Amino acid sequence: FGIFLISFLIGLGTDVVRELMELSRNRPLGYQDHTVVVGVTPTTETLVRELVAYYRRLFRLPKYVILGRSADRPEFLSASELGRIAYRSGNAEDPGFLARIDASTAKRMVIQADDSLPSPDAETTSLLLTARQANPDALVVAEILERSNIVSAQVAGGSKAVVMPAEELL
Repeated sequence: FGIFLISFLIGLGTDVVRELMELSRNRPLGYQDHTVVVGVTPTTETLVRELVAYYRRLFRLPKYVILGRSADRPEFLSASELGRIAYRSGNAEDPGFLARIDASTAKRMVIQADDSLPSPDAETTSLLLTARQANPDALVVAEILERSNIVSAQVAGGSKAVVMPAEELL
């Protein structure tokens, strides 16, 4: 009975710690004037490294948040120079995803097109509208895969949005 009781308490403690870790991964960060990168694609690592290098030349320590669909942190964020970058998981269908990345206080947002989705440009345009509602003052840079969808995405993003084809973003 003693072994059973101790095993039960260890299992219960493990579950509590796991739930606390999950909650901490999805809570808002409390950032202001930061840069948000929405979407993890094959080009995200290059983009983030370029942004970090740019700010390093300005002798600043920028704050970045990456929002991806996977619950697991991307492997490239394990590199020493990218270790300080915050990662949150979520998608546009989740009503609290903008709160987790402090979108209302962000200075810039970069929305990358996810070509694994059935309609990536429609998703990007929807994210532009959502981002604009959350923060009308932020600069939003969005990536569109089909050039014919640039005008509609630009209208959705408004005057403080830059919409460009995917091959020109980097």
